This record gives sequence, structure tokens and C-alpha cells, in this order.
Amino acid sequence: MAADKLIKDIHEIYARLFDHKPVVSAEINFFVKEFEEKHGGEKDTEQLSQASKNLEDIAQTQIPLSIQLMEKHVSDVVGKLNVAIEICNKISTQEADLSQDETLKQGREMRAAEWSEFIDDMSAQSVELDREYESSVLELKNYYTDLEQKLKIR
Repeated sequence: MAADKLIKDIHEIYARLFDHKPVVSAEINFFVKEFEEKHGGEKDTEQLSQASKNLEDIAQTQIPLSIQLMEKHVSDVVGKLNVAIEICNKISTQEADLSQDETLKQGREMRAAEWSEFIDDMSAQSVELDREYESSVLELKNYYTDLEQKLKIR
């Protein structure tokens, strides 16, 4: 999920840096419009020749320089992106482990509470059974003592 967003962001950055089609297209449209409005003239011819010289200069110097810089730095960018992806994956894994540990901890706490409640219930039942047993023993003792006295009387 994070990798998809990262790839999308990289694509947008790449498009902004290296896709000049919209800019060139707008410049061409502007040039055609200006040229059609003025229909030539010496000023236009001079401007066209200057633009041609500028384009030749750019084509001969700036484009090769740009390609060299791009070749030099693209591998660095790719390496840094790979490191960033690894860090993102580690963070994602740690978050999943943390979530799982938290779930296990909650389960342990819940079982400990249930066990404590069970022990308390068993203690209460044991105390109740002991009372009933003592009560029954006392009743039987009294009953047999009564019987014994009645037998001695007769």
C-alpha cells in the first residue's frame, strides 16, 4: 500500500522532470499564433533566427549535459529509493509484530482474569460445601445423641 503510493509519487516527479511535451506544445502553439498574427517582417525573421540559434545551442550543449547528469544521478536515486522501500517494509513488519504482540498480551490478560474469577468461584463453592458439611455433621451428631438419650431412657 505504501509502496504503491511511493511509486506513484516517483512517477509524478519523473513526469515533471522529464516530460516536456506540455511545455513544448504550449510554446509551439504560442509561436504559431504570434507568427500568424504578424505575417513575417524583418523583426520576426531576426527573432526566428535567434530562436533557431538558441535551439541549436541547447541541442548541442544542454541536452548532452542533461543526459550525462541524468545517467550519473539516476542510479543514486534508484539506490536511495531501494533503501527507502526497505525501511518502509521494516516499519510495516515491526508494526504488524507490535500489533500481534498487543493482541497476545490482551489475550493473556483476559485469560488471567478468567482464571482468577474461576479460582474465586471455586473457593466460594468450597467454603459453602465445608459449611454444609459441618452443618450436616452437626445435625447428624445431634440426631444420634438424641437417639442415644432416648434409648438410655427406656
